[in-house]
Amino acid sequence: MNDRNAETVIINTDSLFPPSTASDMWGNRKKAYFAYEQPGVPLCSIVVQSYNRLNKTKYCVECILNYSKDVDYELILVDNGSTDGTFEFFQSVLHEKKKIIRVTKNMGAAFPLPHIRTHASGKYIVLVNNDIYVTKNWLSNLLKCYESDPRIGFAEPVSSNVSNSQQVDMPFDNFVEMQKKAAKFNNSDPSKWDERLRLISLLNIMRRDVLDIVGTYDPAFVHDFAEDDLAIRLRRAGYKLVLCGDTWIHHDHDFR
Repeated sequence: MNDRNAETVIINTDSLFPPSTASDMWGNRKKAYFAYEQPGVPLCSIVVQSYNRLNKTKYCVECILNYSKDVDYELILVDNGSTDGTFEFFQSVLHEKKKIIRVTKNMGAAFPLPHIRTHASGKYIVLVNNDIYVTKNWLSNLLKCYESDPRIGFAEPVSSNVSNSQQVDMPFDNFVEMQKKAAKFNNSDPSKWDERLRLISLLNIMRRDVLDIVGTYDPAFVHDFAEDDLAIRLRRAGYKLVLCGDTWIHHDHDFR
């Protein structure tokens, strides 16, 4: 029996064409995923996730606004249940392509991730915690690495205050000095790209096709080993993890 009241979903593909093929599976994935990309979509969705620590959040956002001008991006500000005026600060941030996601009660850092994926429209999704301070050329350098090889699925800068042999010490007395030193350091150099089996991810950058194939962090790993699990899934799908030794960011690891 026909049900004329059933909902019908029409997907109009009249103006689209099948993607061309590449010479390998990584290229085929990328071509198939982005063949139907709509015009006007930003290259990156930079996502700042914050839970209190307003002073850190303010400088984190300030750094993104000051040092990401060479890349087309939308800014997604996630208030993960803060009680210190973070939401009001996010409302005051001036950026042409801005979205705010507000979680009323903190349910953990992983809780907003599915909502972020729904609302992010960029080709790349870049997750930045509010204790990360980016520097000159940070994003353009990472993108150069990522785009250099379709097999690269994850790229990470070196940083202060990190383990796994990813730390580069850069002493400074204030943030002005820090930014000046970082600007001299951050010169794109493929000879400093190092393939790794695992990476500590202070700052995440993933292309959408890779993210949808591999997935994000498994909530089963509540405290530890989520990054190890993600690294295994990336490599199982045939992707490389690369540490970009030509790009330095600051991790303000003080818990205040």
